[in-house]
Amino acid sequence: MRVLPCAVFLAGVAAESTTSPCGATIYNGSDYGSELCFCQLAENPGCAGLACSCSEGCDVQTPHTDTVTFANFHNATGCSATTALLTIPRNYYSDISDLRDFCPHAWQSMLVELLIDAFITYQTEVAAGPVQQCIHGADFVSTKWLHLHTFCVDGQVDGMPKGWPYAHCETMTEVSEAGMLAAKFSVITEMGSVQV
Repeated sequence: MRVLPCAVFLAGVAAESTTSPCGATIYNGSDYGSELCFCQLAENPGCAGLACSCSEGCDVQTPHTDTVTFANFHNATGCSATTALLTIPRNYYSDISDLRDFCPHAWQSMLVELLIDAFITYQTEVAAGPVQQCIHGADFVSTKWLHLHTFCVDGQVDGMPKGWPYAHCETMTEVSEAGMLAAKFSVITEMGSVQV
């Protein structure tokens, strides 16, 4: 069963609590590889008690209420600050379409959180200024855990920026743009699901 009562989910999450409008979802995938690493960084109860599988360690993330942000293993090119970030929800969604399908009433709210948390972390931990924020299309994710890429506005990382259905990217210059950008990600995702 995918949905847990909030109290059960909260018992498995260390320092942070979830207020996600989508309810709690636990990871039920592989017990090795990058998905397990993402699970451990998110402190999702689906991987509680397993030895850390992340080559960089499991305490490298910047925690937020419903998300965590950490450095991408790949650096951005074309940037003076080459650090690229990944921001993931603490709850498990394999990709943006899974988020939309599991949480149709509030998936844009989760996108807003991802965008804001990533933007603020980039500004405070990498460099100030506009950023590219990208999400892979469902058929093109390398790690089956929804993740938002954030890197310098003129840079490239992991084949992005690149058009849909591979990925959708938007430039963010301030926190107040998050709602508008989440709506754009939503429209592109809906268009992609119609074409398939």
